[in-house]
Amino acid sequence: MTVQPAQGTVSNGQTSQSDAQSVELQGLQAEIANSVRGLSAEQTQLHPKDRPTAWSIQQILEHLMLTYELAGRAFEERLAKERPSLRLVTRKQRFIQWLLLSVGYFPSGRTAPEGVLPDQLNLPPMPGAELAEETRRRLAVFDRLATRAETAFGQIRSINHMVLGLLSVPQWRRFQVVHGRHHLKQIARIRADYGI
Repeated sequence: MTVQPAQGTVSNGQTSQSDAQSVELQGLQAEIANSVRGLSAEQTQLHPKDRPTAWSIQQILEHLMLTYELAGRAFEERLAKERPSLRLVTRKQRFIQWLLLSVGYFPSGRTAPEGVLPDQLNLPPMPGAELAEETRRRLAVFDRLATRAETAFGQIRSINHMVLGLLSVPQWRRFQVVHGRHHLKQIARIRADYGI
């Protein structure tokens, strides 16, 4: 499937809703780049001192990259079907959506789904700048697919998330921001552990 570039402005020169959301993802990418700025390939392999089996800095970013790819595949599948999903959102899913997307709370301690566990990308140890660029590239692909889906389906809940249920495109973008910031806190703690 060919990915079309995101549109910049609507005909009256104002920024469209999808561009406003894209700005939110651009902000996330800037936060990601800042979180790993100046780190060597050796430093990105560091784990929390008190939890040496927890993910390293690079593994955290690989997890984010995989979430962008998995979401992108869901968007591609839905776009290929040319219609929004008809799944119903359960009461539990609506509560979790509210907690995560409206309140911005991402609970700690949840085990990541198999498809987004790190080390599936087979990336060599990379310095922070290279990891930030790889993450930016994958997030940009997701954002372009999100823009296409928003054009096709509008603001309705249209694409399923494996845990949260049916989400609209703006909700998907918000999920990526809240989820990303949750993991950036983990990177900040690792950096603080080692004073880097």
